[in-house]
Amino acid sequence: MPAISKIRFTNVVYEGGAKRYNDDIFEFDGHNGALLLENGGGKTVFVQTALQAILPHSDLADRKIKETLLLEGGCSHIAIEWIINERPRRYALTSVSLYLNNQSLSSYKYVYEYGNGDDHSIDKIPFVKKNSSGSIRPSSRGEINNIISI
Repeated sequence: MPAISKIRFTNVVYEGGAKRYNDDIFEFDGHNGALLLENGGGKTVFVQTALQAILPHSDLADRKIKETLLLEGGCSHIAIEWIINERPRRYALTSVSLYLNNQSLSSYKYVYEYGNGDDHSIDKIPFVKKNSSGSIRPSSRGEINNIISI
């Protein structure tokens, strides 16, 4: 059975912009994990956001993802790397980029299988771009669409 190796959130903004994951990778390497956050710390948001890489546009309880995440400012990129084989180590990646299109939730979906050191692993997906000033910004929906449709 596949096990989660890593989860990556990029430009995941919630609570009206007060909280965010800029470009964060959570490493599990197939082990169990626990979310230890205070009440209101974002546990439900984390789970609902991660679910998007498996079941895009899914709601959790009465929470709609369109209302949970702040998508007016650009795409939210969500990816899960799954361990599908131990020896040799093989991974599957499920990914979604959520955005608003005419105030309606839309997405680009991406699935890819790879081994160690692959150029398209979860760590290397260009969910962020470097500006000419050297600062990093999230990839736009057009930029990510150009990359995943190759």
